[in-house]
Amino acid sequence: DFCNRYLQIPSILFCDWTYQILIKDRQKRNLYPLEEKFALRQSEAIMRAKLVISLFPCCAKKMEIDYPNANIHCLGGNIINNLCRTPLNLETVINKKLNSNKILFIGQKKYLIGAKLVIQAMKEIRGKGLSYTLDIIGMKARDIDKIPDFVTCHGYLHKDNYLENELYYRLICDAKVLINPCK
Repeated sequence: DFCNRYLQIPSILFCDWTYQILIKDRQKRNLYPLEEKFALRQSEAIMRAKLVISLFPCCAKKMEIDYPNANIHCLGGNIINNLCRTPLNLETVINKKLNSNKILFIGQKKYLIGAKLVIQAMKEIRGKGLSYTLDIIGMKARDIDKIPDFVTCHGYLHKDNYLENELYYRLICDAKVLINPCK
């Protein structure tokens, strides 16, 4: 967190939670001396910022208590859900997932090895009589050799394109399992 104290340019901070919340509330411990210095600097940045936006309502409320003079707001959800243009009903989404036979893999071509492992696992699952299907966002069919008929590749889906946005969130809402690799 940084707020330039020497310039008169307004700063907007975007965060999930503060370092104090992370250490004291989540990890249930006191800050170490070095962490205290960072937390102090972060507090100064929060107090100097024109606007502070937190992703989580509970963290925004805690920050409002800790920094009563700061201009703190919350998005009311996370970034990804705020791009969804279709109204979502949580109960409907949960029921769809409970009755779904769809697996969703989200990852670009650099995660090809992971996608192939999922496809292999799906072959074994389907070999036991379970009719699961696999959707892949982020790769095209030509990226995967010998793609089975139960796999659909959608390529990259642009959230600023209405139809691709709708498809992206429908796939997420309809999937029983979501696989989002990180390595």
